[in-house]
Amino acid sequence: MSEEELYGHFILSYDEGKYAEIKRMAVVLRTILHNINKSTSLFKYINLIGKVNFYDTCNDYDSGNLMP
Repeated sequence: MSEEELYGHFILSYDEGKYAEIKRMAVVLRTILHNINKSTSLFKYINLIGKVNFYDTCNDYDSGNLMP
C-alpha cells in the first residue's frame, strides 16, 4: 500500500466513525502535544513549543448547530 493510499484509508476510517482509527489519532496527537507534570510531549523534547503555529479552521461557535 502506498503512502497516499494509507493516508486515504486513515481519512476514510475516521470519516466513517471507526472507533479504532479515532482512538489511534487521539493517541498520536496526545503523544505529540500533551504536556503536564507527569507527561512530556515530543514537541517539548525536540524544543518546538512556541515555534510551531496551529491554525483553527473551524467555523465560529453556533449553539444552534449542535446535535442533541
